[in-house]
Amino acid sequence: MATVIYKNESGQAVSGHPAPPGHPRKGDSFILERVDTGVLRKRSPASDGNPYLCGSGARAKWKTECNA
Repeated sequence: MATVIYKNESGQAVSGHPAPPGHPRKGDSFILERVDTGVLRKRSPASDGNPYLCGSGARAKWKTECNA
């Protein structure tokens, strides 16, 4: 099992955002952008699938986006 730590552009850990099943894998690297409270969007590299990651504090409208 790999440990995933999400970091912002300043290199500080961002907590409260669980990794979706199967993603990311150990060794993956990408940039995340905070788009709202409890919501991160994968900016780069671009990949197939849903770019949104929701934590427990995300509003209902975002949880819909994260599960799309």
